Parts: sequence; structure tokens; C-alpha cells
Amino acid sequence: MHSPEPSSSLALVRYSDKKPKIKLGLSKEMYDKLIVHHLSSRLNYKSAKLAEGFAKKVMFLEKNMWELSTLGGAYAAMCPYAESFKNLLMNVSKSQYKVASELGNDLYKSRSRIYIANALAYNGDFDKALEIIEREVRYNSKILTDRCTATMAIAMRDKIKKMKKLSDCK
Repeated sequence: MHSPEPSSSLALVRYSDKKPKIKLGLSKEMYDKLIVHHLSSRLNYKSAKLAEGFAKKVMFLEKNMWELSTLGGAYAAMCPYAESFKNLLMNVSKSQYKVASELGNDLYKSRSRIYIANALAYNGDFDKALEIIEREVRYNSKILTDRCTATMAIAMRDKIKKMKKLSDCK
């Protein structure tokens, strides 16, 4: 059973059992008429440039987050060995929070606050660090409901408590 004859304005050949076929010579002409020159498929140039700029900004900020995260991890690993890394860790953590805020990503902001709490603990401000981390544990468990970040916050809380206990022994 054949389908009805297609519209002649589309220059289609008869339907086969699978797909309609387009005559090879007419395909470019059809593309130009149907796609390129059809008003409904054209984008406004200003809108396209705005979307392109937004996409580039988001990609740039995401790249910054990855780089800062890597740098922060390295500084955190070095904090027990040299005092200078403690301030660098705090600066990187605050920078991550600024980038996360600019992205408007609540998950990134929460992770950045966890990193700030870690930096505070390395700088000896355990009470402030525990206050921030307790708030993040509740926030991730009840509001964001992100198990991965909630688990990270709980692990960081335990680490900060151990750091505080060790500093009290000294």
C-alpha cells in the first residue's frame, strides 16, 4: 500500500517502502529554500551573539571552577607541611565561591563553603569552620538533597573535629 503522492513543490520522488528520496540535483536548492531562506528558521543576529557570549562566559567560569578545585586540592594537601599554603587555600576557596555565585549554582556554592570551612580549620579557626560545616550538612541533606555533597560535608566535619582535637592536645 503506497502513501498518497507527495507535494510536487518539494520535488520528492515516489515513496519507497522506507524513506522518501530527493533527486540529487534538487537537494541543495531545496535546502536553500526551506532552511536558509525560510524566515521561521532564521535566528536574530543579536540574539545569537548574546547566546554565544553567554555560552562562552559559562564555559570560562566552569573552566575556572575546575582549575581552582585542582589548585585548592593541592594546597589543602600541602597545608600540614607549610604555613604559606594555608592562606593560599583560603584565597582559592573564596575565589571558588565567587565563581560559583556568578554561575548561580547552589551546589557549587555549597561545595565552596565546605572548602572555606576546611581552609578556616587549617588556619586554626575551628569553631567558625564547624559552624559553617554543620550548616552545610543540614543544607545538603534537607534542601539540596545531594547525597555526594552531603557525604563530603560529613567527612569534612569529621576531619575538622579531628584537627581540633589534635590541636587541643598540643
